[in-house]
Amino acid sequence: MAKCCSKQRGKPSEIPKLGGWSIQPEAYKFIVKNLKYGSVILELGSGYGTEVLSKNYKMYSIEHNQRFVDKYNSTYIHAPMKGHWYDATIVELNLPTNYDMILIDGPVGKESRNRIGFWENITLFNTNVLMLFDDTNRSGEKMLFEKCLDYVNFDFATDQPNPIQRKHETFNTFSVIYGI
Repeated sequence: MAKCCSKQRGKPSEIPKLGGWSIQPEAYKFIVKNLKYGSVILELGSGYGTEVLSKNYKMYSIEHNQRFVDKYNSTYIHAPMKGHWYDATIVELNLPTNYDMILIDGPVGKESRNRIGFWENITLFNTNVLMLFDDTNRSGEKMLFEKCLDYVNFDFATDQPNPIQRKHETFNTFSVIYGI
């Protein structure tokens, strides 16, 4: 992971405003510590965290709710819900070519199954990058993280574990899988 190498531009007073529906300050601090400023973040779900992160990173936001589209400094991919996840066709057609991190913090929903759509569509994404799964203190999001960890650590072509196992960490409210 590249360490931060330039001065933080986000105001320290903004960090305490994180939380609630947004990423927690702990997740923000992890990103800043482990992802070089100017890197590209692809996020699922958009909110106040987008505004804070966009001061130091190039953001792409997959968002279903029209009220949030173009609200913050991000390139938005408006993908309305189709069933319990984003319209996968719209997502696939509009994904950026390159990104350094995936932040899975959406779609929002009362049922944990909403984010399992990431697992169901995982082949659309470059999983060799840092992946941060928010809200893994909840059972549905924890299950998603575990399924994705199994996916990146298994070679489906040979039906064997990958020879290089991906690193991962779990924190209070989020979990990460490190790129190779």
